[in-house]
Amino acid sequence: MVPSGSDGASTCGGRPRRSELKTAKIQHDIETHAIDRRGGLSYVSAMTVLAIITIPDPVLRKISDPVERVDDAVVKLMDDMLETMYAAPGVGLAAPQVGVLKRVVVIDAAEDDAPPNPIAMANPELVAIGSETRLHEEGCLSIPDVRVEIERPSTVTVRYIDRHGKEQELAADGLLATAIQHEIDHLDGQLIIDFLSRLKRDIIIRKFKKQARD
Repeated sequence: MVPSGSDGASTCGGRPRRSELKTAKIQHDIETHAIDRRGGLSYVSAMTVLAIITIPDPVLRKISDPVERVDDAVVKLMDDMLETMYAAPGVGLAAPQVGVLKRVVVIDAAEDDAPPNPIAMANPELVAIGSETRLHEEGCLSIPDVRVEIERPSTVTVRYIDRHGKEQELAADGLLATAIQHEIDHLDGQLIIDFLSRLKRDIIIRKFKKQARD
């Protein structure tokens, strides 16, 4: 998921981009144990910006497999996904978008003037959905330059396994609730264009197929 109404790449007064600040924060947290180093192994030097796949890649339509155990490989995937999300830049990323069919998502829905708030989830599952809805213009890193107004529940509670292998529940509202639902959709092979009419969806798909051929 991408920030609404902005490509997130602008700078202000020569200061680092927000994506650069967030990446630096993740690296600092790993070094200071604010993020688990999994037995003392630092992933700072190994964090990688992964390639984000785009439609019409069929991987995006597949259902992801549950994570059996949050081991070092899964934590490394989470770290690389965060690095990739911040570099894009975006506010959320699901493992299928980097070609990994595992139920893993990362999100940071913090406001631009707030400290970074990265969240990594394995096997996220909505356990409660609010009755009120929220209309939001959503973008997707796997469908560049396409935005769709989508009405979703404005509040949700999600159960997931964190990077330490512990079960957590998180009550979310606003942009965070939207981002959680958006990323869980990816794990089930659903995209924002599925909220459009078939005609509009087909036009977008044809456009990306043509770009892939060129």
